Amino acid sequence: MSLAGRVALVTGAGSGLGSEIAARLAAAGARLAVHYASSADGAERTVAAVRAIGGQARAFGADLADPAAPAQLVAEVAAEFGAVDVLVNNAATTRFIPFDDLAAADDEVWTSLLRVNLLAPVALARATFPAMAQAGWGRVLNVASTSAFEPAGSSLPYAVSKSALVAFTRGLAAVAPPGVAVSAVAPGWMDTPWTARHAGSAAAGGAPEVEVAQVAQVAVELLSGTAGNGAVVVLDGGAGVRRAQRHG
Repeated sequence: MSLAGRVALVTGAGSGLGSEIAARLAAAGARLAVHYASSADGAERTVAAVRAIGGQARAFGADLADPAAPAQLVAEVAAEFGAVDVLVNNAATTRFIPFDDLAAADDEVWTSLLRVNLLAPVALARATFPAMAQAGWGRVLNVASTSAFEPAGSSLPYAVSKSALVAFTRGLAAVAPPGVAVSAVAPGWMDTPWTARHAGSAAAGGAPEVEVAQVAQVAVELLSGTAGNGAVVVLDGGAGVRRAQRHG
């Protein structure tokens, strides 16, 4: 299905995977709301790249750790472009803490990671779903991680947040109204500007397991298709295998 003219909000689109997904959505004809939290310069580069290919885009700043920010962000995008048709929950945060260091993963760490990685996507879906349902068309894509399925990654709170995001994806897909589809991608370790800065301290460092471009391609395929509701596509790159896990 064509994405031409659709309004797409991509969170965390100032660099890396979010920027790549935004560029590919723009190439497919979508109008882009490029969200950023702190990387305003990166978001403007994404906007410039979209405009360079004749697309429409604007950067929107919001701290998704603020409970009020998701609804406000959606309202700002709607005022500029109209109701959001495509929501990509890509923004995330983490801390690098060994899984067995339960003391270091204190309540503040758990709260901050769950706020951005889980509760913000929930709030953004809550804010965009009514208009999608009314229009009879909409797409939500959540960016999870292979950490959701195995005890690995930057920290236990991060892995739990991504596991919960997968459960949210499947649950929301199960109640999606006609014409609205919810899916997720769960990539392994990727080579992005963010991971390049932090790889030295990351337990999951080393050679990338999957290319950013491959994950972005799958993301746009899910958003463009009609059969992706409930799909969680794992891209670990180990053997070049892509497997879809669907709700029960």
